[in-house]
Order: sequence, then structure tokens, then C-alpha cells
Amino acid sequence: MINIPHPVVMAKTLRSNFKQLIKSWYIFFIQLPYIPEFVIRLNNFFMLWHAMDGTAIEKTFKKEEELKYKASWHQKGALQSMLNWYRASRYRTVIIKGKIEIPVMILWGENDRFLEKMMAKKSLEKCTNGELKIIEGATHWVHHEKPTMVNNLIGEFLKK
Repeated sequence: MINIPHPVVMAKTLRSNFKQLIKSWYIFFIQLPYIPEFVIRLNNFFMLWHAMDGTAIEKTFKKEEELKYKASWHQKGALQSMLNWYRASRYRTVIIKGKIEIPVMILWGENDRFLEKMMAKKSLEKCTNGELKIIEGATHWVHHEKPTMVNNLIGEFLKK
């Protein structure tokens, strides 16, 4: 798992942690019909791009990547599909009993501005055979910022 908490941990944290609730404001905004699509498309996806580039380690994303992301977001149905993933979250009832039995590795950027770090540790508690790697200096975009490290950690994990 890369910078994503266990679904039960996310649901409980959203209900009990004001800091995470504030960090997740965009999930609630996205629930509105039509308005998010309109706002996000403004100024050639400025808000969406800023959410990535503006919260990552400086110079993580190159101009070519920005152009590719924006071209992808311009494709018919792409933006709505992205937003619908968040919209569907309000219909999910998260009931997961027991612990995850398969081996799990959680990679987490220490400076993630979207997710509280405590959720990584709480997610690890949901696993019987898990390990947590906090990536020093990285953000929510750890796989973009430290791709070699992330790939090496995944490769080592898969060899076990």
C-alpha cells in the first residue's frame, strides 16, 4: 500500500479526527453534482495540478508530466470517472472483520499533507504480517519523489 490507509481506519479517522476531516475537505466538495467538474476544469486544471505539484517535493514533477496529466484529464469521461471514485465512497459501508492475513507492506511519505501519519500505524495494526516503511522527507507523492527507493522496497517485499 502506498500512502493509503486501511478503509476501516480511514472511515473511523474521518469521524474522530478533526485534522483529518479538514485535510479531506475535497472529498466532501466532490460529492456535489456538476460544480466540482466545473471548478476543477477552470484555468486548465490549475487546482488539480496544484494539489499534486504544490504538495510534492519541489521539482518532483516535470513540465512534460504536467502536460501528460492535463491531456489525460481532458479526455472524455476521465475527470468524472476520477471524481466518481470519491463519490462512490459515501455509499460504501466498511465492514471488515478480523485482520489481513496475507503479507502487507505499507509505504508512507512522512510529510503527507492529505493523510495523518497515525493512520499508517493504525493500518499496520489491521495486519497479522505487515510492515510499515515511513519514507523520510517524502510526501503523498512518494512513488513519484523516490521511485527507485519505492521500487526497491516493493521488489524486496515480493522476494520474501
